[in-house]
Amino acid sequence: MSVIILHEKDETNWHSLGLGPLTEAISPMVTRERNGIYELTFQYPVSGKLFKELKSGFWIVADAGPTQVARSQRFEIARITKPINGIVTVYCEHYRYK
Repeated sequence: MSVIILHEKDETNWHSLGLGPLTEAISPMVTRERNGIYELTFQYPVSGKLFKELKSGFWIVADAGPTQVARSQRFEIARITKPINGIVTVYCEHYRYK
């Protein structure tokens, strides 16, 4: 998976670098089921450069697969867990859920 990019809640330019790439993201994974779940999950260290910018309602742009259609998909941050050993887990929903 390519680098995922964080954007503010009111962003409209999805081809920009927004707030910046989440280069410290650990194990970003997009889950897509037919007619069902389409989510992005990843872990992020509390010591990461953009940790304080991770907020519910902000957007993540990520490639969800190898095809042109799956590139630059938008996901909204739905939930961020409390830190365990300095790492949070971030759960994001695809924009079509909204």
